[in-house]
Amino acid sequence: MAPHANEEHLRGPRALPPLDEGHPGAHLRKVYRRRLWRFVKARRDSGLFVYYLFKIAMHYHQYTMAKQMASGQTAVFNSF
Repeated sequence: MAPHANEEHLRGPRALPPLDEGHPGAHLRKVYRRRLWRFVKARRDSGLFVYYLFKIAMHYHQYTMAKQMASGQTAVFNSF
């Protein structure tokens, strides 16, 4: 059986090098990996894979902003 055409981006040993290296939240990294792997197993569409990566990146960005605002490192602001 031929491999699925949309799986080519997952052939390397690491699908997420930027997310893996230099990420301060080890607990988030574990959650992101688990959820992304479950997503890949269920949906093998490369477009949705990129979309899901974008969602992960935005979640981390929002988490970091909220943490910085709560600790007083940055000013509190509303983005709506």
